[in-house]
Amino acid sequence: MRFLTLTALFAVGCGSHWNIRKGDELAIGCAGKAKYYEDADGDGWGNPDGEPQRLCEADAELNLTATNGRDCADDDAQVTGKVGWWCPADLSGETTIEYTGFISGESEYFYTWGTTEPTWYDTAVESCESWGAHTKDGEDYVPQGHLATFESAAAIAEMQGQLETVATSGYAVLIGVRWVGTWDEGDWGWVDQSDDSLLTAFDFCAGEAPTPDDVYEGLFIGDTGHAQFLEDTLRDLRLAMVLDDEGSWCLGLPSDVGESAEDSGYTPQEGHILCERPQPDPAEYEESQGNEETTGAPGTTPEE
Repeated sequence: MRFLTLTALFAVGCGSHWNIRKGDELAIGCAGKAKYYEDADGDGWGNPDGEPQRLCEADAELNLTATNGRDCADDDAQVTGKVGWWCPADLSGETTIEYTGFISGESEYFYTWGTTEPTWYDTAVESCESWGAHTKDGEDYVPQGHLATFESAAAIAEMQGQLETVATSGYAVLIGVRWVGTWDEGDWGWVDQSDDSLLTAFDFCAGEAPTPDDVYEGLFIGDTGHAQFLEDTLRDLRLAMVLDDEGSWCLGLPSDVGESAEDSGYTPQEGHILCERPQPDPAEYEESQGNEETTGAPGTTPEE
């Protein structure tokens, strides 16, 4: 409820009058009530399973402070809102997902681990894109989510320290390092504008960089039955940041962890995933009065 502070000693209306002292407050209605959702973790994103209330202003005592109901995990401030097609917990339909969220600077990350089934590299690319918002560029929608990239050796070290909170060996996460070139000739580089020289911050797991042939042993680009498949998958080919069985970090294929690969389900094509997106601003996903639409949201997800 809002209040109007009166400066007049009294007000007269329609044949009657009210004696009101100067400085008293008279309760009045607000111009328009907004929807407020419970925000238990205080990250600005509201619990979608809670019952929103229409209030003139936020109620901190009841944790009704969020103006959207999009939080993917309202008990974890490191996991923010659903601005794409899905939340990290929705990665696999009926399978329980073990994942951890992590915010650093202007970026938000999540990584899968534990009993979460390893993901094929092309599915990993699609999953990260679907988690992030999409911005419109002309007639095209540009995904803002992707497998993680890094701008400095310090950022790589920070992330490795974060990943070591869930595993100390035998762990591999696919990241945003792709093959650039043809099947027979090329090199590895970041999927975005990150400095490719940063790849020297890693040692390659096998002592040298893998090639597409290492990913698909037994397939031959000269075989017409294999050629189309190989060319179609080349653009989504990704490397992994690998914590091998000895507890050392390297860059390679998920199966490069060592003997534990078989028990973990890692193959040259399948690993856990490390996704990144720009940290979204909850204020830009505020629900308008009277409906569930978002107003002013810069990241618009195209309809399926």
